[in-house]
Amino acid sequence: MAKGNRCHCPKSGKRSFSLRRPKSRRQQTRSRSRRKQSRGRRPLPAFFLFMKDKRCDVKCANPSWDVIQMAKKLGSMWHQQPSADKERYKRTASQLRQAYKGKRSQSCGKTRKRARTR
Repeated sequence: MAKGNRCHCPKSGKRSFSLRRPKSRRQQTRSRSRRKQSRGRRPLPAFFLFMKDKRCDVKCANPSWDVIQMAKKLGSMWHQQPSADKERYKRTASQLRQAYKGKRSQSCGKTRKRARTR
């Protein structure tokens, strides 16, 4: 997929953008401060990596579809994929997960368990 939420469709020459509203200045500063405090985003699972690769193609083929129709189509495409293709996405997801765990353990040290309160 192209940069960010943008998808370039070679058939029509148009770019499709995310459906989200632009954030106000106040919301942007809030989300930035929260992002600094957070430990980073969790890695995507294999199906989401597949969706990230194929969403642009489905969107170009069917520009009038809404999000629900696209999700149904991508889900059926995922189930029809041969196991060798799925394995590639699963390997990538596993590598991302291991990198995330390693990065998290280096920055946090030992992980602490939450104490139970009764």
